[in-house]
Amino acid sequence: MMDELSLKLNDIKLPDGVSWWPLALGWWILVLVVLVCVGLIYFKYFYSSKKSKLIEYARGVLSEEYALWQRQGNGLIFVQAISVLFRRIALSFTERNQVASLIGKRWLERLDIGLDGKPFELGPGKILQHGPYQSRVDQDMGDLYLLCQRKLDQIEGFKN
Repeated sequence: MMDELSLKLNDIKLPDGVSWWPLALGWWILVLVVLVCVGLIYFKYFYSSKKSKLIEYARGVLSEEYALWQRQGNGLIFVQAISVLFRRIALSFTERNQVASLIGKRWLERLDIGLDGKPFELGPGKILQHGPYQSRVDQDMGDLYLLCQRKLDQIEGFKN
């Protein structure tokens, strides 16, 4: 038999530990998923915040213009302001080429989207078709004001 001390044995070498870099494929996928989720949440928050601020601004303008009409009775200024306001809102949430060229009946049809009936095309909103371009508008603006508030409520509640 051989003597244990005479054997030429090498020391036991343990394998290296698992390196933290480069990351395994699963970690890369997890990082990517987290980044996408954070991006979507940020985008949703930013878009929602922008929309809320715009609707809040629009409500203020609508109220101011209605109060001005009640004091002065100039329907033309009110109708022009409402027309400009809703064009700006439409341009903020829709591609320019889909909204900027709309006039007349097609513009009123666009405003009617999401509302029951056709209040812009057939109701108090029809004044927006020709009213801004007339020299004088003599009509009660109370119904138009309420219709515009309904439209702002509908825009605010619309989920993209």
